[in-house]
Amino acid sequence: MSCLTCTHRKLACDELRPRCAPCRRSHLKCRYDPSTISFQIQNETESVKARSSGCSKRKRQKSVGVAGAGRSERGAEEWASKSPVAEEPEPHGEALEHVWSSAGQATFWNAGMPWGDNFIEAYPPGLLASSQFWQGITDASMDPGILLGDDFSEPSRIVGSDLGIETGTDPCPEFEDRTQAEGQQLENIPDHLLAQHYTRNLTALYSSKDRGWNYYTYFYNRFSNTHTFVLSALYSWTSAHLFFSETLKSLDHALKYYERCLNQISLCHNIGVTSSPDGSLEINGFSQDVQLSGDELDAIFISLYFLASTDLLAARPRELRKLLRVTTALIELQKSRDQRDGLSFEICNWFCFLDARASAFGMGSCSMITVLGGEEGLVKATKISRGFLRNEYKMLYPADMIQRDQAHMPLNELVLRLIAIFGEISRHFNDADAEIIKGIRVSLDNVRETLQGIDESDSRKNRVLSTLLTTRAMFHAVEIYYSRTFLPSAPLYAANADATAIIATTDKLYRLLKIPTKDPPPTKFWPIPLVMASIEASDPIYRDWALRKIIDYKISGEVYLRSVKFVQQVHQLEEECGVRQHLGEIMEGLAEQLVL
Repeated sequence: MSCLTCTHRKLACDELRPRCAPCRRSHLKCRYDPSTISFQIQNETESVKARSSGCSKRKRQKSVGVAGAGRSERGAEEWASKSPVAEEPEPHGEALEHVWSSAGQATFWNAGMPWGDNFIEAYPPGLLASSQFWQGITDASMDPGILLGDDFSEPSRIVGSDLGIETGTDPCPEFEDRTQAEGQQLENIPDHLLAQHYTRNLTALYSSKDRGWNYYTYFYNRFSNTHTFVLSALYSWTSAHLFFSETLKSLDHALKYYERCLNQISLCHNIGVTSSPDGSLEINGFSQDVQLSGDELDAIFISLYFLASTDLLAARPRELRKLLRVTTALIELQKSRDQRDGLSFEICNWFCFLDARASAFGMGSCSMITVLGGEEGLVKATKISRGFLRNEYKMLYPADMIQRDQAHMPLNELVLRLIAIFGEISRHFNDADAEIIKGIRVSLDNVRETLQGIDESDSRKNRVLSTLLTTRAMFHAVEIYYSRTFLPSAPLYAANADATAIIATTDKLYRLLKIPTKDPPPTKFWPIPLVMASIEASDPIYRDWALRKIIDYKISGEVYLRSVKFVQQVHQLEEECGVRQHLGEIMEGLAEQLVL
């Protein structure tokens, strides 16, 4: 007796059991009337002969099936009503488990089903994505997004690949998710796991370059075996990240490496930086006869930078500003001897980002930016360090990285100019005269003109579009900073256009990089653009959107939560008074003297 599936499909059944040949070829469940079921041994030799002799018959059957499936005017409902799978779903889900598994999907689409050819073309666009279409085919509890891929239902879940440039970081969340799910946090973590986390996850966190060819990887490869205090600084910074991602139970692990690094620098090079029992830094100055080689100077600058970055993450403004003063003194001492090489120039430029953030709203004088020569000095420094990694790696450095570095240079210069302008505004936050304001305005207009001349399509082709977008966001943030500082009598939300541009650019940046929303973009200046946008956007929805983004960064450092507190304070006062408030006074009113 023919099986029920073949009877329904009006096909000739060879009545082989437990599965006939037509059902086996079509990967369908072979169903017999329970009253007549009797299993028999299948002769595979006879089955092969039957398949060979019946080839022409199957082709005719297949052509008939294709013609029936190709009638798009009947719509998906008619096809689903005639499908044996749709009409008689598998009660135990065994067949569906095979068909819809990740390995079985290819079998499903490529199988020689009578209705399978031209299947996609038979239905209008978008129909295959609808839950109504899949409802009769799959288990009712199965999410259509599983069939179509996570990228269909939630594009924001896509994690960037290791291509590095425009795909963003490639986080490894398994370890964090496991600890959070189980409610477990580690007291300590061994050094080799810190090294793994640094090299795997953090080397691309603040750099848009491929993790294998950026400075973060170079620092580890060059100094980890020769300068132990560099390794201590890297482990301090890494431990701080693990603490804020709720993997480590406390910040003590990071502070242990922090203090170890300072002690090692003091012992090895007689540089007066020590940690007092209360955790603060004691600065004893530098001996004028301190002689440092190029490698030693590079290693010290790198170590101090990562210690300062740890202070930034942990929202320790007092320690951060002390380290910046120490570094400024070291730069002045070595600048007179002209002992810096390309790497030192590069890392000193990195310090300028920290200096600008620590001096925002009149909380500092941006002395490091001043010592390095201001706007023109920073641009000169980046030109000196240009091509450093290429010269170090020589023939190993990929050609596409050389091309990308060349495309990146104009944007690097613009970023440093903006940092210098931001610092200049901070220096004159409370006492700027008309001439100074005019000079800052001219510098900003020059940056605007240069940015407008950069073609977005060329940046995408050269894989620097993410850097262009962060530079734009940074420019609009400096514009808001200029407006809030030098135009205090302007109406509320006078720089709304810049705030809106920051929010639109941020949204575009995340869609481009496809990074998780809880991760900041790969730039050292974040979240200052979002802070400025949240303060200055006239639309409360936009303000809340920017503030929510900053809150989402809480697993990346305490500094982000402090920034949220500052923004909320500004919102409250300005909504009560209806006029612009003095941001420096609000900053001072927050006892921590936070760093944004």
